[in-house]
Amino acid sequence: MAAFPHTAPIFTQEDRDREFASLTEDELDRIEKDKFGIESDEDDCDEEKEWSLLQMEEELENIPLEEKMDYMAAVIKVPELVERESPMLNFLRKHHHNATAAARNMILYWKCRVQLFGDEKSFLPMTIRGALRDDYDSLSTGFCQILPQDDRGRTVIYHEKKRANTTVHHRDSLCRVVFYMHHVASMDSRAQQKGFIGLNNLRGTLMKDLDRLYSKRAYNIMENVAAVRCASAHMASPKLWLFPASVIMPVFDHVVPPALRWKSHFYDCISELENYGISLNIIPISMGGKYDNIDNFQIWIETQIEKEERNTYQT
Repeated sequence: MAAFPHTAPIFTQEDRDREFASLTEDELDRIEKDKFGIESDEDDCDEEKEWSLLQMEEELENIPLEEKMDYMAAVIKVPELVERESPMLNFLRKHHHNATAAARNMILYWKCRVQLFGDEKSFLPMTIRGALRDDYDSLSTGFCQILPQDDRGRTVIYHEKKRANTTVHHRDSLCRVVFYMHHVASMDSRAQQKGFIGLNNLRGTLMKDLDRLYSKRAYNIMENVAAVRCASAHMASPKLWLFPASVIMPVFDHVVPPALRWKSHFYDCISELENYGISLNIIPISMGGKYDNIDNFQIWIETQIEKEERNTYQT
């Protein structure tokens, strides 16, 4: 596995200052609201929804064929699956009804899905016994799972990579699980309204445990690929870094997508998360919280399989 070497590309403080200066007031305001979960719930106006869908259809048509081959293959082979698992409205909500961004996201979603799952499994239902059928062992480690909602009613996707054995569970398999869990979140109407929170447990992580290539792919799924908005991402543990932050932070900034950089927050004290509506009651005990159900992920899997067999997507 590729750790974070000292020779890895870095994102300098000058780069950060330059990028921050380029953010608009609307972008900064949206980032702030998402961080604190104060974005009001907005029902889709029928007129706006219809207009946005028409715009997105036009945008999809205007994208050159060579850039949307995977999407077109899915539309031809499994049109009902495309409508059910990657509805245009989900991408429009994620991008606040920006049809151009939503269309590009839809194309990227299918490109990533085909790259990760291959030409056969990518066109199967995105379920544990469907597209994820060969990755059950990776899934069952619980390294990536959905926790109870936070105090603001947001979906929480928890990530603790060291729960997976990287000598057994291949990077590609872990990425497929990450894709699947974000897909599950995207099918939840609450996450569509409020976005989701990413919570990354780095407790006990060593430099040798960090996989730069995996991190880059996982963060790309989180921010750019999934059909649901990442409201904010929190990396926290009672003792966050066992190595200098001055070494790791520039590399971290390099592997995350630009939009995610400004949604990501690091903490030494776990109680700080309560300022953002993330109660200690949903933070695992291993991170210093009170949630003690993290090791019972098998129950979630069994329940999810039953739901998927009934063709429902409520988490």
